[in-house]
Amino acid sequence: MTAVAVRPGPVVTGLGVVAPNGFGAEEYWRATLAGTSGIERLTRFDPAPYRSRLAGEIRGFDPARHLPSRLVPQTDHVTRLSLVATEEARWSSCGAGAAATSARTSRLPGSMR
Repeated sequence: MTAVAVRPGPVVTGLGVVAPNGFGAEEYWRATLAGTSGIERLTRFDPAPYRSRLAGEIRGFDPARHLPSRLVPQTDHVTRLSLVATEEARWSSCGAGAAATSARTSRLPGSMR
């Protein structure tokens, strides 16, 4: 019988959430457990020409409060949301984020779209 080396798999240590029903993991889980929906009438554009007028928008998001000023004009709305959620996950995993600079650390932003 041959011994097989088992490499440990990835470990999720942080969670960052930017969702229509909560900004931040705690707010999101609180809203989810309370059954609070983030689906409302669209406000980012006029939905009149479309059959659907409801969506889950991230309201009140000010990218300038969360991102370096140079990134705001260089990125689109969804990229900004992803960057903020990724940074939140980094902070939740490492406190001040110091250990997140390790060569053995990686970040994988995800989306439910």
